[in-house]
Formats: sequence, structure tokens, C-alpha cells
Amino acid sequence: YGTQAIENIRTVVSLHREENFIQLYEEAFDRDFRSRMFYLHYVAFANALANSLM
Repeated sequence: YGTQAIENIRTVVSLHREENFIQLYEEAFDRDFRSRMFYLHYVAFANALANSLM
């Protein structure tokens, strides 16, 4: 898998598509990060509510 990854990186670099792939990665990362943060806040609130009722 490591060799394939390096070959794919070389292909991207040779096609001058680095910025495009960086942008796609950042958008996917940000989308996933926001959804996980929402879930984390939801779980924290539910946990705080459950602890306050005890």
C-alpha cells in the first residue's frame, strides 16, 4: 500500500493537481469535523442532563 500511495502522490504532483486535492481533502475534513463536533456537544449535553437528574 505504501508504494501505491507514493506512486499516486507522484502522479498528482506531475499533473499539477495538488491544490485541487488539498482543497477536496480540507472540505471533506471540515465537513466530518463539524458533524463530529455537533455529535460531541449533543452527547456532552445529554450526559450533563443525566448527571443532573441523579
